[in-house]
Amino acid sequence: MRCDVLFLSGFKARCVGALTLVALAALGATVAQADAHEGVDAPDLDVVLERVRAEVDLLRFHMGKPGNTQGSPTVDDVQPHEGFLQAQNLFRKANRLARELVGAPRRSPPVAPPDHSDVMIGDIYDPLAAALEQILDIKTKLGITEQVDTPERVPTRDLTSVYRVMVQTNRQLNLMTESTFSAGDVYDQISLAITYAGGILSAFPETDPIPEALPFEAGKSPDDVYRQLSDCMRLNRDIANAVGLQLLRYDARGFRRAEALQSDVYDLATLLVSYISYVATRLEAPEIYPDIAKPKYVFPSHAYKHVGILRQQLTQILERLEQ
Repeated sequence: MRCDVLFLSGFKARCVGALTLVALAALGATVAQADAHEGVDAPDLDVVLERVRAEVDLLRFHMGKPGNTQGSPTVDDVQPHEGFLQAQNLFRKANRLARELVGAPRRSPPVAPPDHSDVMIGDIYDPLAAALEQILDIKTKLGITEQVDTPERVPTRDLTSVYRVMVQTNRQLNLMTESTFSAGDVYDQISLAITYAGGILSAFPETDPIPEALPFEAGKSPDDVYRQLSDCMRLNRDIANAVGLQLLRYDARGFRRAEALQSDVYDLATLLVSYISYVATRLEAPEIYPDIAKPKYVFPSHAYKHVGILRQQLTQILERLEQ
């Protein structure tokens, strides 16, 4: 079982070394790819990402868009496949902005190997470089001539710090695009997560793969849904640990109240789908095809109720594993 939107087979990742990264940052040239992963590490990725961040901020200034002021949630123990997912998100956001501003074609990001555990740090380079290429194309077509400083390579950068910058850059891009994500979009992602979790739960005897929803609570905000999803992230990480897998630690408690936007909720929901599908794939969970109803009109309260089903599933899976 896998999420075909995010993980496709047949991809052989390619990357380049630190000297090529610096040359790209200085010249804004199209990426020249090499065949080896050796020698590409988190500081190399950071060079490209800092260039992306600086170019996005310059573009934001010219567009007259607000800067991102959101605090970063606590993220630790980031694994390469998780960094790759976040880099894919960054590519998609850059492509969406390019389509809106300069009529660029829709493009798909580089994809990961079918077995997420095969993803290496070097694989993250491709979606980052492709995102930078799109931002530079926007800049050229809009006639923006200012140049950003060439980022320096910082040897102490690790994958977790790179991940945090990707999250913040994605948030900035969210503030620059015209199209927005709705509570209905979030609801659809939660339905996918419920389906994958139901497959895992169905492998245990005497369980209901899709528990009954809790009572509806009106007045919920995107921030409430975000916090509920972050709880599910923690539960899924505990499940992964219980079966010998490792996932990042994600904690939204550092957020100020009412800080999460609908786009943040959608981003977290899509990542949660990917992480649950990862666990389901590694456990060889059976596929199920539940009939999940969707309200005609969806507000954050409906999404919040829907996450309640997922939380029940993950709690039950963890309890079964701990028996």
